[in-house]
Order: sequence, then structure tokens, then C-alpha cells
Amino acid sequence: MVTKVVMPRLSLTMKTGSVGKWYKHEGDRVEKGEPIVEIISEKATYDLEAPASGILRKIFVGEGEEAPVDAVIAVITAPGEQFPEVSKAPEEVAEAKERILASPAAKRLAREYGVDLSLVKGTGPEGRIVEEDVRRFIE
Repeated sequence: MVTKVVMPRLSLTMKTGSVGKWYKHEGDRVEKGEPIVEIISEKATYDLEAPASGILRKIFVGEGEEAPVDAVIAVITAPGEQFPEVSKAPEEVAEAKERILASPAAKRLAREYGVDLSLVKGTGPEGRIVEEDVRRFIE
């Protein structure tokens, strides 16, 4: 089975990340949970663990290169398994995102603080997110 290794989102505002150092090379055996690559964002450095055991078949983003969040940066396969061509583009979202109802003030405040409105519970009419909901979420 082909397993994609994707650029993780290390913060709510993270849009891209850089590969610091690959601990494993193409063709190396990896175990699930084993650190395989150092990811660097504006705010943190993170050792990304292998999402599956197998062979690190292909690395798409080299050391020092940047990639958007959710971009495929490598592929892990079972030993001896071939893999199809994998895009470096962000993962396609299977379902369209549901529209989030929020007041303009709530949207502005969320934008200022980098809050993902899909994580905020709305208390306004019809579940609309109001400014106070965002303030409560920030605290």
C-alpha cells in the first residue's frame, strides 16, 4: 500500500514549511512512528514521524526546500511494491467545506488572531458565530 507523507500544519497560521534534514534516504526501511524528517516552520521545528512502516520510496521535497501544508513530500510503500505517480499538490478535499456563518466582526477578529472559524462554536441566531464566540475561543 502506498502511504503519502505530507507537510504537516504545525500552527493555525502555517501555510508552508521547510524540510530541514531527512533522517532517512530513498530506499531506506522506515518503521511507523520513527522520525524520518525535520520540518521547520516560522514558529517551530518538528520531527515528522513515518505514518506507516515500509520503504521510503520517493522524496519529493529535498532538504532546504519549502512546500505548502498538505503537500506530498514523500511516499512510503511496502517492500517490493511499485507506486503510481504522486502529485506534490495539496491533497484534494473529498467534500466541499461547509459554509461557516459568522458576523463580519467575528470574521475580522478571527483573521487578526489567526483563528480557524470552523473550530468555533457559534451562539448567535442559527448557530452564527459572533464576535463574543471568537473572543471566548481565544481565551
